[in-house]
Amino acid sequence: GAAAAVLAILALVGYRPVFLTAIATIVIGGALLSHGAATTTRGNESSGRGELAGGGTSIEVLAGAAGVLFGIIVLAHVSPLVFLPVAAIVLGGAFPMPAHSASQLTRFGRAPDTRVERATYRGTQASSPMMTLAGAAAVVLGILALIRVGPTATLAMIAMLVLGGALFLSGGALSARYGRRMRHAH
Repeated sequence: GAAAAVLAILALVGYRPVFLTAIATIVIGGALLSHGAATTTRGNESSGRGELAGGGTSIEVLAGAAGVLFGIIVLAHVSPLVFLPVAAIVLGGAFPMPAHSASQLTRFGRAPDTRVERATYRGTQASSPMMTLAGAAAVVLGILALIRVGPTATLAMIAMLVLGGALFLSGGALSARYGRRMRHAH
């Protein structure tokens, strides 16, 4: 998340904007792809069933793969003013999925029993609305860019900045919660 946000900021200040926005798109797509795969694995381990394997997680994986593909297409200089906004819409549309899957995963684990676990549980729960709002913002920015309401590339850059920032801010809560749980499981 932080890498995508930094790349988007560098693009916004004018340093190789299309190239860096495409790289940020690939980074965000890769993050969604890996998060979707990890969520499926954790859901299967925690529940003993594949409850999270369908629905939200598969959308997350598909959107992540599409984001990576769109970023690569833009790097090949194929219609960047179309594919960057489309990537913002696709990735933003999938952003409620990490929030939903994180809140679903919190149900499968044992009840938080220490102060640290309660704090990380609350952090995970608090990040869900932020992820949903960031996703909605990226979708709106992508649509505005496609209909040329403003500068297309700038709107796509801002969308990637919003998504990267949300991933960065929410990633800490998820990492703390599940990293701690995995250490105690072994």
